[in-house]
Amino acid sequence: MLSRKVNLLFLSIPALCCAATFTASKSGNWNDPLTWGGAGVPGFGDTFVNNQYAVTVPVSTTANLGTVNSVSGTLGDGTHTASLIVNGTLNMRGRTQLFGPSYSCNGNYAVFQMGTGATLNLDENGGSAPSGFELSSSSASPCSVFRFGNPGDTCTWGTATPTCPTNVNSVNNGSANGVLLLDSLSGYGASITTWYGVAVNNCGSSTVYCYAPEFYSPGGSWTMGQVYLNASSVFGAKYTGVYANGAMPFSIDSVISQNRLAQADLFFFQNCNAGVYGPVPSDGSVSRVVTPACTAKTLTNSLVRNMGIDGTANDPWSEGATFKDVFVDGLGSNYPNLTAANIAGGSWSYVVFANDARSCSQDGINLAPGILAPALDHIYSICASTSGTKADVAIIPATPSWGTNIVASNMMFENETGILSHCLFPYGSTQGSGYKTTMSYLASIKTASPCPLYTWGGACAASGAHSVTHAVQPGTGDTAETVFVCENNGVASGQTLVTFKGNIFYDSYARQWPLAFGNNGSIYDASQPANVADPAGTDYNANYNFAAATPARFTTACASGCTNGGTAYNLPTTGAVPGTHDANVNPSFIDNARTAYTWAATRGQAATFAGLKQVFINDGPSRIGTNIAALFYYINSGLIPTARPLQRALTDQTTIGTSQPGMRVGGLFGINAVTQ
Repeated sequence: MLSRKVNLLFLSIPALCCAATFTASKSGNWNDPLTWGGAGVPGFGDTFVNNQYAVTVPVSTTANLGTVNSVSGTLGDGTHTASLIVNGTLNMRGRTQLFGPSYSCNGNYAVFQMGTGATLNLDENGGSAPSGFELSSSSASPCSVFRFGNPGDTCTWGTATPTCPTNVNSVNNGSANGVLLLDSLSGYGASITTWYGVAVNNCGSSTVYCYAPEFYSPGGSWTMGQVYLNASSVFGAKYTGVYANGAMPFSIDSVISQNRLAQADLFFFQNCNAGVYGPVPSDGSVSRVVTPACTAKTLTNSLVRNMGIDGTANDPWSEGATFKDVFVDGLGSNYPNLTAANIAGGSWSYVVFANDARSCSQDGINLAPGILAPALDHIYSICASTSGTKADVAIIPATPSWGTNIVASNMMFENETGILSHCLFPYGSTQGSGYKTTMSYLASIKTASPCPLYTWGGACAASGAHSVTHAVQPGTGDTAETVFVCENNGVASGQTLVTFKGNIFYDSYARQWPLAFGNNGSIYDASQPANVADPAGTDYNANYNFAAATPARFTTACASGCTNGGTAYNLPTTGAVPGTHDANVNPSFIDNARTAYTWAATRGQAATFAGLKQVFINDGPSRIGTNIAALFYYINSGLIPTARPLQRALTDQTTIGTSQPGMRVGGLFGINAVTQ
């Protein structure tokens, strides 16, 4: 009897002695012992080696692997292609190392692939180190191939928590979350990355990237579509070296992120470094690229954060990229000193450009959001942070050496900091002969501290040709001009602001200076040359409640010829009187208190930044562009001036300000159309 009790006790003790290493001997099913040479099947506590075969976890089956805080598997040997294919569920404890030929994606790969509907659980079982994949060393960095889902796989959007057919989860965490790929990011290796219909939950941390392979050699690519990033940290790549940027396209579409663990969702570490350029186009068009600097980079139909993982403004990935139908939450990248090879192309259209987690202030590291593209249309830039000093709501680092003119239209700026800020801040040290910036249909939203529009942040060098038309600027105090054309002291000769027409500058008390050149005392500098703003091109503006200026301060430049007396322009001008057709008229907007937050309230969300973002999350990627169009329509419908002298007042029959009035287009229903 005693002997029987002892035997039962022995049987109840888990087997702790028999962890084994399984080596694949052929391609096959993970759960088939013959795949592993007949030695059984790997499980928790075991490790595996697959040097050259395709091992598959079938649909509706589960594979368990590894030991926490340990290297649990090896995929590839540097000579052959080896793959681990998951069509069912893989529970991975510990780390799997990837081996392959350095630098090249044209040879043999280490492949991890998840089929449609598969699940990967990065299971730490309470350990202290993350479970997942890692590159073994910089000297043997393989071409790592990660394929998640299949083209055409889609997530179910339209709720606060989207669902996707294929899932990656970090589970049973100890002191770390699972990590899809640990990489030294030393500048070696390459990757082919594809994502379709995938949810990634709780991966990485504020200091450890979730997934950041390297892109060093030809053959690499990044395709990301229909992905939901929930409480997951950085997804990106380091791409450097002699082959960088030549053959690695980036395509990101239909990605939404929420509840971030880190400062970044998308973070691509390096900039473009190649390209041949011609002269700046004299017709004002944006491109002078002869040979493109980079393979195409696109971000479309997505809501993401794109900012340095440490929160500083050090992510140049967006340079030269195409952004379309995107909500970008926290892109902090200034980079005023990039060269022509870095920027050149790209465009942004229908983009909400926000900065919420950090202030968008000039506070030493300049966290202002930076638009690194020359062609802009329908951009809503909002500084949602309520802290900081001298905020920049949007910066366009601009210089002729980039190979582009800047053309920006339909832009709105909302400042929630409560402090004076720059709305649009094209920044550069020189302008250059033939260089142009053309800006039209701009609006500073009527918040507690509206930001003045700027056309140039550097010195007023000679021969730059700038144009501002159809802008609306609420007054913010005697120091806030509609357009502050040159921020640095000293103004060179030559025209700078060639056209300033169809703009509204307004407040409820007497105002001065819709235009200013130079900082502080140089606004009144007697040596400022005449006609830095072309008087013949300064006209048809509504300067409501302006106080008539006098040219007395500009005696040196104007001598006896100044012609701006009695106008709203406290600038030295000769040869023509600026603002001949200006109107000191209250624009009487339909509703100039509309903001992005009040628009969110009309969509059933809180009138806050969180509510604004939730509108876009709930409606899903396919409606991001539609919602941005609706946001512009809502605000523009409020910025229609009802004062008759401002309607159809310009020679081309357009209305002064950012919006056109309701025009009856006829028909049985008497539809009124509002153009933007």
